[in-house]
Amino acid sequence: MLSKFRTFDAFKNPNFRMYYLGMSGQWMAMSMQQVVQSFLVYELTGSAAILGTMALVTALPQLAMTLFGGAFADRFQKKRMLQLGQAAAMLVSLVIVIALGTGYMSKEHAGSWWVLMVTSAATGIFNGLAMPARQAMIPELVEPERIMNAVSLNSLGQNAFSLIGPAIAGFLIDSVGFQIVYMIMIGFYLLAVVFTNFLPAFLSTRSGSRNPLLDIKDGFKYLQNNSVILTVIIFNLLCVFLAGPRMQLMPIFAKDILKVGATGQGVIQSFTSVGSIIAALTYASLAPRNRGKYMLFSAIGLGLGVLVFAYNSSYMLAIGLAVLMGIGQSGHMTMGTIITQSMTDKAYLGRVLSLLTMTQSLGSFGTFFVGVMAQQLGAPLSLGIFGILLFLMGVAATVFMPKVRRIN
Repeated sequence: MLSKFRTFDAFKNPNFRMYYLGMSGQWMAMSMQQVVQSFLVYELTGSAAILGTMALVTALPQLAMTLFGGAFADRFQKKRMLQLGQAAAMLVSLVIVIALGTGYMSKEHAGSWWVLMVTSAATGIFNGLAMPARQAMIPELVEPERIMNAVSLNSLGQNAFSLIGPAIAGFLIDSVGFQIVYMIMIGFYLLAVVFTNFLPAFLSTRSGSRNPLLDIKDGFKYLQNNSVILTVIIFNLLCVFLAGPRMQLMPIFAKDILKVGATGQGVIQSFTSVGSIIAALTYASLAPRNRGKYMLFSAIGLGLGVLVFAYNSSYMLAIGLAVLMGIGQSGHMTMGTIITQSMTDKAYLGRVLSLLTMTQSLGSFGTFFVGVMAQQLGAPLSLGIFGILLFLMGVAATVFMPKVRRIN
């Protein structure tokens, strides 16, 4: 039974409330970007391979910079690292607005989609630097006994905006065009920078004079001696690698298979967030136990949802599957984050979480491979193969990894 007191317990902390206000603008802009960026590149090129390549262009610099972002998060004020990412995203959106407004980036200018490639690479760089700080900040804001609740509420907020953001973005794309959507995103990123500035400036756990490469090396040594944490991180990375492509390839399913356009894509992605919200509310209300089982079972459900979605041609069934995939996605990612934050020493938290935040990059790598496969095999078969692999991995981990299954 859900407890109202327990579900929203972390909001009693004023620092966490301010963090939530700061992240709200960023969550809204990011949720709109999920639709507008992928749909724009597919509208300009009509190519699944280019769609996958754009995801890879984002992933490579993000993957490289995430490790440094983790080292910096253990050294510098985390709110400044967070603001850096927010301001960079705002500037990237401004560049795209200018390219669209001048008419340069359009179907009439073949190859003009290179602008999206460059801005995607810039986004990857600054996301990699900022994401570990965003995750590592939460244990500084709340008491240890409220970490599970705070992480779940963090997931709830992100998915609540993902519920409305994609639908709004899809509607605006069809009604007023891409440029207006990016202008609105700029406004939300600006709000994020302003509110984040009011967060307290916590002192770093380490001095800033040491070579960050040595800090990264120490982080890997720490994980070598903590095999359970390392296993949880690897499992979540593989989950996102196998399930992440469905989001980037959504324009293909929305436009060519389900034939519902950008508006339909936005609705599907919004219902994914419905499932994520259901999972987040449930986990926020639960006592901190059986977290390993929740993570593993969520991955199994996500794999099943991806598999069925890949071969589905019904719009209504796609909406239902989106809810299932949202529950699975939120479950394995939220539980993975909670387990990692709870079991990691604070001095290493930024560097350890930098590996966990590589999930977004790994999803983009998966998108690249599925995009290339889709050129030859078609999108349904390519995504279906990944869904089968994810389902089998979840089952195998549940059976053969008792230490992870028994995590409380």
